[in-house]
Amino acid sequence: MTHFRPCIDLHDGRVKQIVGSTLSEDGVPRENFVSDKPPAWFAEQYARDGLTGGHVIMLGKGNEQAATDALAAFPGGLQVGGGIHAQNAALWLERGASHVIVTSSVFDANGNFAPDRLQTLVNEVGADRIVLDLSCKASPSGWRVAMNRWQTLTDLEVTTATLDMLADSCAEFLVHAVDVEGKCEGIDHDLARFLGAWGKRPLTYAGGISRLDDLWAIQELSAGVMDATVGSALDLFGGNGVRYDDCVRFSRAADEKGRLRVVMKRKLVDRVDDVSDAVRRQLMENTDWLPTSGVVALFGGLQGEPDLLPLIPWLNERSLRVAFMDFDANGMTPRLISDPSQLKCGNYGALVPDASCPAVGDADIQVILTPGLAFGEHGERLGRGRGYYDRFFARVPGARRVGVCAADQIVRYVPCSSHDARMHFVVTEAAIVPTLAH
Repeated sequence: MTHFRPCIDLHDGRVKQIVGSTLSEDGVPRENFVSDKPPAWFAEQYARDGLTGGHVIMLGKGNEQAATDALAAFPGGLQVGGGIHAQNAALWLERGASHVIVTSSVFDANGNFAPDRLQTLVNEVGADRIVLDLSCKASPSGWRVAMNRWQTLTDLEVTTATLDMLADSCAEFLVHAVDVEGKCEGIDHDLARFLGAWGKRPLTYAGGISRLDDLWAIQELSAGVMDATVGSALDLFGGNGVRYDDCVRFSRAADEKGRLRVVMKRKLVDRVDDVSDAVRRQLMENTDWLPTSGVVALFGGLQGEPDLLPLIPWLNERSLRVAFMDFDANGMTPRLISDPSQLKCGNYGALVPDASCPAVGDADIQVILTPGLAFGEHGERLGRGRGYYDRFFARVPGARRVGVCAADQIVRYVPCSSHDARMHFVVTEAAIVPTLAH
């Protein structure tokens, strides 16, 4: 599965985030962030959080001591790159790097790939300690490796044949999408998809990650075989698009569902627009989901969920009864309510009916308006992981299941098991859509 790989980019001995395409020998690069903390501080943070495989990158001269300090703070936990060649690779491994990252040293001065130089490096430290950095720019024929601080295009194209040729000479590949690096404008989806489809060696993608959603996109595009690193968008580096703590939680999640939950929970917390009015309007104007009799189950109370309480009188006017779910260790019990005043804040912060409200039989439930963190295009649902709704769905297989969410909670892929129930409809502020389960 996709993991977050941390980084420590060094320029003039300080931790910085730089727009890669502006970095040259003599010019002044465009800086997105300059830290007042030493490199070792970042390395110690990564060590505490168990984030191995991060990258210490020396962007030009004058960074050797800073890199050495970072490696000493997390021995064996970080890779090092920038000016690495056969003559100094072993030294950096002795200083505590788990691997050395190389690009320019395996090309000649004109940017021609030099297999003999790569072989010399392999002979010196072993392929299992080498990460080949194939950072690349788009070209008319595809992607081409860029060297010398990404200023010089080489003759090496990033193709399946190239990856196959180099696979036995390294332990991993690191690929920066140079055209989007440092811009926080989104990832290069085509490059990420191509790399993930190859997947014969560990790969790490870098470049353009601007939101936590991009980590999930890399998980999707690569089927989880490719890791990712985040630079300028990370709050640790002064960014406001991605929170470091969320990246740690993403990496620690045990499975795909756990990773998607991290992403979607952050989306709900960050949402500032209120979609409730528009969602209710969709439900009231497009009534294919509505039964002619019986009980409609509602929900509410959790952050990011549309407010459905104003539907209660609207449903009652149509001779439909309304139920809210009472939660306990055994599952959910639907109870009839006629007014929001009969609701209280219960377990997990959800609205639950007062115990005095009468229970209703499962057979009377005709429609279940259902919350979720995410819904798939075919009715798949990602809940919060406790399984209450899935167990209840199994009890009422004849009830119509209607997912209710904001449009940005619809994702292309929701990991699910064969026993996970799908929605018959999904309702957002933009539309009410029948699914394949309908």
